[in-house]
This record gives sequence, C-alpha cells and structure tokens, in this order.
Amino acid sequence: MKLRQTLELKERELESLRANLELVRTKTEGFEEQVLGNLVSGDGNRDEEFSELKNSVDQQMWNIIQQLDPEDESIDKRRYHGFESLRIEQMSSDIDILKETMGLAFEKMQNAIFLSELEPDEQQLGWTVEKAVIVYPAQRFHGGYPGEFHSRIKEGGRSRSP
Repeated sequence: MKLRQTLELKERELESLRANLELVRTKTEGFEEQVLGNLVSGDGNRDEEFSELKNSVDQQMWNIIQQLDPEDESIDKRRYHGFESLRIEQMSSDIDILKETMGLAFEKMQNAIFLSELEPDEQQLGWTVEKAVIVYPAQRFHGGYPGEFHSRIKEGGRSRSP
C-alpha cells in the first residue's frame, strides 16, 4: 500500500515536471528573448518555487492519506470498523479531488504570472484578440454589422423617449 502511494506521489511529481517543461517550451516557441531575459533576471526561480510548493502540497496530502489509512490494524478490527473505513475512503476521495483542484490552481497561477510578464504590446494584442472572439458572435447574433446593431439600439432609445 505504501509503495503504491509512493509511486503515485512520484508520478505526480513527474507530471509537475512535465508541465513545467511544457510551459518552458511554450514560452520558447514565441517568446525566446523574454524567457532568456527572465532567466537572467532571476524569474526562472519562480517556476522552481511553484514546483517546490506543489510538491510540498502533494507531500502533505500523502501524509494525510497515511494518517487516514493506517496499515497496522488487524483484519478483525477492520471488520468491526466497516463504517469508519467507508468514511475514510470517502475522505480519501475528497482529498484526491482537492489535489486535482490544487493542481489546476497551480497551473492557472503559472499561466497568470506568465501573462503578467508579457510586455504591454503583447498584452494589448491578446486582449484585442479576446475581445474580437467575444464580440464577433454577438454581432452576428444581433444582425451582422456593428453599425447596424448600434443604429438599432439608438432607434429603440429614440422611440421610447417622449
């Protein structure tokens, strides 16, 4: 049982390292100069700190699971504590869900930090693209062209006023 949990912990660490590697690859594809600048300025340590923090959270979760599932109980005691073991299994499931949520939160934090490190022109371009993606379907829904949509709004406003 402990070997399985240790293996799961190592797999999570490996997944975390792969995610960090993928993040670095993504950065280098479009932003090679910025990544080099970040490494020179010491921002490369931030990724290491996130990895350490995530590994620490994984270790704490593993310790909690160890406390919930003691292996030194005899089989007879486990039979009498069937209800309690069911609750422990439910709690372990909740902990697994929490760990997945924490993993997603760490990924989102890393992405947010990466986006905050972009230069203003790159941020503006990203916001422009995001705005276009949001506005275009709304324009198509409301009649096609933005001018037509705005004129409809103005006409509606005039007809209602005395």
